[in-house]
Amino acid sequence: THTASIPNWVSGVTNSTIEPADTFDNIPPHPKLSTDSGRQGDIAIVYAVKRGSATSANLTLLYKWNGAWTESTIDSSVDTEVPSVAIDRQGALHIGYVDKDNAKLKYATNATGSWVISTLGEAGHNTADNQTGISVNLVTNAVHIITVIGSNSAVGVKHYTNETGTWLNTNITNSSNQEGHGVEVDIDPDGNLHVVFRREANSVGNPAYDHLILASRINGVWQNQTITECASIGWDNNPDMAIDSQGQIHVAYNGKLNQGKTLYHGVLTSVNPSSSLVSTQIDIIG
Repeated sequence: THTASIPNWVSGVTNSTIEPADTFDNIPPHPKLSTDSGRQGDIAIVYAVKRGSATSANLTLLYKWNGAWTESTIDSSVDTEVPSVAIDRQGALHIGYVDKDNAKLKYATNATGSWVISTLGEAGHNTADNQTGISVNLVTNAVHIITVIGSNSAVGVKHYTNETGTWLNTNITNSSNQEGHGVEVDIDPDGNLHVVFRREANSVGNPAYDHLILASRINGVWQNQTITECASIGWDNNPDMAIDSQGQIHVAYNGKLNQGKTLYHGVLTSVNPSSSLVSTQIDIIG
């Protein structure tokens, strides 16, 4: 249904290089970077990094403004992992991340002109799938943070938001079913919130299949649905999601096909619980 002309891909890119973090923690989950871009051409990248012989990782920001990159440490007070970043319509940064030692979700923002750090509540503890996701409503500037909670034996997902003026939280999955691995979050054009994650095989239903789950908050009410099943999405192959201008949800995920890993692109045109993801195989990875 596209009417605009879409240009062909051309060879060649313009790279800008700085010397960022010297040591990433290379144990599962693999080092996570999160990035977002603003309306003024600004770019923010956040990650957790260990400096030199340090035993804990600092929350670190790479920020590009007016063509120049700068690197700064935002929080060195806790052992940090899995940060996520979003830039709001005024250009302020919002970062959700996990205090690993205390299993707490933390939030950092420079919306007031200087960095303010808050502890919001529980986060994952001792799980290989600790994740965060963050999104900011373009109209109201309300912040939504999604985090994995629980431990390896009971993983769930919790939603934190300041849309009422104070921080509130809601559990949106059943942790006893191992629902919550690899969260990603986005907001559709109508302001509804959507979170994609996977349910681990052997927890419910077909014991041989992982389930790709979509949790949607429609007009303030959460509803969850299985949008596809796959032989193994895998703990280190978490899905990614984006929502287009028509409100269609696009999900990229890995699955197994004849013992090889296969990359899929799926489109969900409706969040009706009876709808399913229409997936297209993109590539066989190995």
